[in-house]
Amino acid sequence: MKSTAATSVLLLSLLIFITLTLVIGASFLKSGAFLSTLPRAETIDNVTENTYSLPLCPLNLSVYVNELLGNGKEAALVIDDEDADVSLWGLSDTRHMVSGSGRAAIAFNRGQLARYAMYASELAFVPFPEANEVYPEGAATNLKLYYDSSQYDVVKKEIKLCTTRETGQWLCEADTNGNLDIISGIKLGCNMDLDLGWVVKKRRIAVQNDATIMNTVPAKFKTCDLNDDSACNTIDLLIVIESYGRRGNNIEGDINNDLRVDALARVGHRDDQAVLARRGRDLDRPLLVLGGEGVVE
Repeated sequence: MKSTAATSVLLLSLLIFITLTLVIGASFLKSGAFLSTLPRAETIDNVTENTYSLPLCPLNLSVYVNELLGNGKEAALVIDDEDADVSLWGLSDTRHMVSGSGRAAIAFNRGQLARYAMYASELAFVPFPEANEVYPEGAATNLKLYYDSSQYDVVKKEIKLCTTRETGQWLCEADTNGNLDIISGIKLGCNMDLDLGWVVKKRRIAVQNDATIMNTVPAKFKTCDLNDDSACNTIDLLIVIESYGRRGNNIEGDINNDLRVDALARVGHRDDQAVLARRGRDLDRPLLVLGGEGVVE
């Protein structure tokens, strides 16, 4: 009887021990105290005691691309509009590039803005680098801008900040690369701030009308009395209609002398407008200028 009671007590104690062990173990696993589940800082502002690991040789990087506007001022470039090919824009450094692709290895990471900001605990230009993408302290590198060269020209490159936090010492060397899309002379050091970028200008696409392409001189307007009957009437309009669509020199219906007969000649100058505006009127007052809304005499 005593043996049975002792066995029951022992089993109950063992059951209580196992239950407590499972509860404590579950709490331990849930807390994650045995390994870090905390986020890794991507910018220097995120570095707190709750971020993943202590900085070993940190780099605080900020890269920008500004656009030079028509008024001479600069503004942050937006590349996520309908006319922009976002895949053409980005960066690469000498240890992080897509060989032979012509494409950027590092994409901008600030939404629609051509901006790249990153804080890493190692000397690398990406947050989670491979071993071969980490630079030793004192190494020199360069950054290359990838951009839409069909629509933009690079007009300036610059380094605004390249210093250590402890002493404020300037680390970067002279940029000896003649290409505006490459910033060279970047010397890396632990706990440094690096702020650099480019200024681009959008190309103006010249729109030429046919008169410009045909090397014509500015139009000199002639009278709308095409049949020389001292009146500007329907007969003259019919002459324009008969010549409609023709191009070349000395066409009878070409009133504005732009080497073609149509209703949409150069902006504001129309052959049919000239006749309609003067139709039924005397020709004592010479026709001087044709406007988009009629004739100015």
